[in-house]
Amino acid sequence: MVIIYNMKVSIIGAGNVGSSAALLLAEKDICDQIVLVDIVESVRGKAMDINQSSTALGFNTKVIGSTDYEMIKDSDVIVNTAGFPRLKGSGSRDELLEKNMEIAKTVCSNIRKYSPKSIVINVANPVDVLTYAFYKLLGNEPSKVFGMGGLLDCSRAAVLISKETGVSVKDINVIILGTHGDTMVFSKEHTKVDNKQLKDSITDGKVHEIIKKTKFGGSELVSLMGQSGYVAPGACIARQVEAIINDTKEIFCIPALVDGHYGYRGFYIGVPVVLGKNGIEKIVELPLPEDEKKALSEAAKHVKESVSAVEKLK
Repeated sequence: MVIIYNMKVSIIGAGNVGSSAALLLAEKDICDQIVLVDIVESVRGKAMDINQSSTALGFNTKVIGSTDYEMIKDSDVIVNTAGFPRLKGSGSRDELLEKNMEIAKTVCSNIRKYSPKSIVINVANPVDVLTYAFYKLLGNEPSKVFGMGGLLDCSRAAVLISKETGVSVKDINVIILGTHGDTMVFSKEHTKVDNKQLKDSITDGKVHEIIKKTKFGGSELVSLMGQSGYVAPGACIARQVEAIINDTKEIFCIPALVDGHYGYRGFYIGVPVVLGKNGIEKIVELPLPEDEKKALSEAAKHVKESVSAVEKLK
């Protein structure tokens, strides 16, 4: 049987995260073409390697590797993973801003040239602030420009909760707001374990431990591997793209432009959104207890300070 999907996804940056995302998305078999773009020739080999797994994994999606940005032309979705990753001894995500801002300028220039109507997902760090930069550089409507980080944080937390409770990760719904970093806001109020409140499943002490491990999960991976994780980020990218292509209307906690939501305006911060074929279709506002409101205020303050740095880098 010949299957024609007529959907094109481009992934800019064929490092560990980009190539993992390409493989995991191809395996879902929901688009007919994935384009991997990078500045190094090895991108062609990575695409070839993924294509050669199609028989064993049973997918029809074709993966193309190229050093030519023109290959992203008329993409339905573009994912940016291009940027300097966190390495052992490299410091926080925020320290990557200046270097990754320069890459963002090149990426956005080519998106405007070849695929200005595409939905764009930024993954490069610091994701909240750099996604704001993408929005400003692209000039697209905010519903079509958003980030990924919060979904990864939710995934990390769900694994920790599952380990503690024995409940399947499929039955754990984590809500994390704020930044993809030290000022993330883990919502104990809205996180559910088998449709029950978190406090009914885990003691306060264990919850605090899980929150701490989630906040510094990226740093732990860097210390263990010498670099940041890539399989889990790749899987989260693939899931977001799947929600767009299949118009699932799922709720994801990801960086989005707030316009009065949660009392904030004019910058990107992690919030629950409904994701579908048009990108972000709605930002979901949840009632927060006072301690979570205060924590979100700290996260917002941190992002606004970084946004000022972006404006200076222009």
